[in-house]
Amino acid sequence: MEIVRRVVRYAVLAGLAALLVYIMWGMYFKPAPVKVGGQAPDFSKVDLAGQSFSMSQNKGKVVVLNFFATWCDPCVQETPDLVRFNQTKGSNVEFIMVDRLEQPDVVKQFVSKYQLNNRVIIDSNDSLSGPYGLTGQPETFIIDSQGIVRVHQNGPLTYDELTQLVAQYQ
Repeated sequence: MEIVRRVVRYAVLAGLAALLVYIMWGMYFKPAPVKVGGQAPDFSKVDLAGQSFSMSQNKGKVVVLNFFATWCDPCVQETPDLVRFNQTKGSNVEFIMVDRLEQPDVVKQFVSKYQLNNRVIIDSNDSLSGPYGLTGQPETFIIDSQGIVRVHQNGPLTYDELTQLVAQYQ
């Protein structure tokens, strides 16, 4: 009986030690999220229209990257301003909305309801949250023509706010 207790005790201690190593490894060896002034993380995804998209293909353009979810009230509230922005932005600005973790049919209904005609990407596995340091939604990044993150806005933006922010980097 004493031997069984020792084995169980050592197994539990070994499990706790392994868990501690795993947590520490993740904390120290995970790439840090991008900060304002840093190079925007590159990624490749397919948009709702079936077209390939990658950040690196947009060098030379200002990129507005808006992370959203269809159930998010602030996201819904800012959508008319985003639609207006997309209609008036210059040809040197790429506007991409990235949905977080939702099914394509739900996102397509949202796109149809708000008549979005910009690129919409679904990050179905939330793989961009870490590299972009997302804490919620909406979150908007303005990335200059060299691929440098110039603005990281937590929360909704109005048309005027977004237009003024983008104008600084055109």
